[in-house]
Amino acid sequence: MTDYLAQVRIERSKQLMKESKHTISQIARSVGYANDVGFIRVFKKYEGITPGKYRDMLRS
Repeated sequence: MTDYLAQVRIERSKQLMKESKHTISQIARSVGYANDVGFIRVFKKYEGITPGKYRDMLRS
């Protein structure tokens, strides 16, 4: 259950990074994380890169 919830949150955060200009911290809070540190850790665990690097890849 925990893995499923994390994956849903990560997928939603990826959508938000594509569609909005919110900060990583704002996105973390909007998908259910209390702070960006936990979000970054989980994102990197599932995607292999940090959210900031992911967003940079989207922009290039």
